[in-house]
Amino acid sequence: MSTLDGTIASRGYAYGQAFLFREEPLNLKKTFIRAEHFTEECDRFPQALAAVRDQIREIETQAEGILDAETRALFESYQLILDDDELVEAIEAVMHKDGVTASWAVHQVMEQHADAISRLQSPYLRERAADIRDLKERIVKELLGAVSDILPDLTDRILVAEDLSPAQSVQLNLHTLQGLLTDRGGVTSHTSILARALNIPAIVGTRHATRMIRDRDWVLIDAISNKVWVNPEPELVQLYAKTRAAQKKEQEKLAALVHQKSCTLDGQSVILAANIGLPSEAHQARAAGAEGVGLFRTEFLFMNRSNLPDEEEQYATYKSVLEQMSPHPVIVRTMDIGGDKDLPHLNLAQESNPFLGLRGIRISLRRPDLFQTQLRALLRASAHGSLKIMFPMISSIDEIIEIHRVLDKVRQDLDITKKVDIGIMIETPASVMLAPHLIRFVDFFSIGTNDLTQYTLAVDRGHTEIHDLYQPLSPAVLLMMHQAIQAARQAGKWAGVCGELAGDPLAALLLIGLGATELSMSAGAIGRVKQALVQMQGPDLKERAERALHCATAAEVKALLEAWDAELHLS
Repeated sequence: MSTLDGTIASRGYAYGQAFLFREEPLNLKKTFIRAEHFTEECDRFPQALAAVRDQIREIETQAEGILDAETRALFESYQLILDDDELVEAIEAVMHKDGVTASWAVHQVMEQHADAISRLQSPYLRERAADIRDLKERIVKELLGAVSDILPDLTDRILVAEDLSPAQSVQLNLHTLQGLLTDRGGVTSHTSILARALNIPAIVGTRHATRMIRDRDWVLIDAISNKVWVNPEPELVQLYAKTRAAQKKEQEKLAALVHQKSCTLDGQSVILAANIGLPSEAHQARAAGAEGVGLFRTEFLFMNRSNLPDEEEQYATYKSVLEQMSPHPVIVRTMDIGGDKDLPHLNLAQESNPFLGLRGIRISLRRPDLFQTQLRALLRASAHGSLKIMFPMISSIDEIIEIHRVLDKVRQDLDITKKVDIGIMIETPASVMLAPHLIRFVDFFSIGTNDLTQYTLAVDRGHTEIHDLYQPLSPAVLLMMHQAIQAARQAGKWAGVCGELAGDPLAALLLIGLGATELSMSAGAIGRVKQALVQMQGPDLKERAERALHCATAAEVKALLEAWDAELHLS
């Protein structure tokens, strides 16, 4: 029995026989074309592009009802690449300059492009290099007349692969799988996105799975504790079978809470909302019992494309989510690009420290064309539901004043008089220190615990070497959150939390005790947080939160929560 781990892409347990998926590499060599055949070779290139376009369209048709909007957008980006005149001209230039075959020119040019992308700072964009290489392989295969292997039946199998392209993900019919392992990829890869959409337990970035696992080995995936066993002992398999059965019973209990009111035993109400990043996730939020959307990330509209979304496209997207969630409120966060989410078509300069540079509201205020387009679309969509608008990365009063100026101008241009609540993300120590002043200009605060932790503790949350220093339960972070919440309450307004901490049941109770009246989390976490909440008395939550504020270390806070957990059996 051997073990490995990686990055959890989609939570759950799985057990089954492995299917080792490997495509044979193309045996491509640099080949020169005789002069008398050169014109014919040049004609073959656009024919191959046309054939691959047809392939992608066919895959898109197969993907209907399977993939979410973000993954489908990748297929649209494939078509954009195929229609990129500069890329086509670069390939043709290599053919003419070096006198080589179209297949070799395609390989050279697209591999250089993929290599350049793979060296970018953004993990999200680095993962797009695999998409460029997948498209390259398709064009080269078409030029070589290579026939793809017949796709396997993966029913009840554990798929083990180096990585999967979006096209392979569709063609492999993944929804029949028990589980998924890949050597490469991260939580933002299309494979991870798809695994979560299909609720397939998955661990990616294992580095060694395809070397350690043979076809038809028995594999046990624990995508809760991040552990994979190859050919596990029968006793371990039986133990996990009991764990899966217990998990199923727990899910049935949580399902019964969907329509129960979110409040403590003494009647203190708390709104449990959902964080979503795609319109398609609104349905999942409703099904999980969300009382609204506390954070609708709009970045997906700007990703995986070579152009910017226009006002009509954005309006249709916001309208769709508002209608799906009505009558519950939807808090839309304006574009939060920058940091680890760079977009090449915005032509932003490379930064040595992007998390402290041009990101969030800073970009919006410097690009009024982008900002006003998004605000116009949002205000128009407000007629279709309960909209609230939230602005990220606020650190000064001047930013809020400028936001109001732009918002008033857009409102006047559209002749819209309907009141739309606006709020800001509390993510920086500056916004906490200025909270009593900032709250005068807005209707609510929403605390982003991920960035607030990062900036308060001066710890890059993506830095593996110092990951142990990233402590959301640090008393420093708790004091920051408490200060911001109290500033809102004293002004007669509300404060919520939309960071990952809100989705942990014990931490959620702590946040409610600190005074948060709205918590927004992934849809899958709502049931467990509600289950914990309905067992509690409001005064008890406040008393325990005050004790946490007097702790000196994150370890002391965790010890308090562990004692609480042992008493209440919440985890």
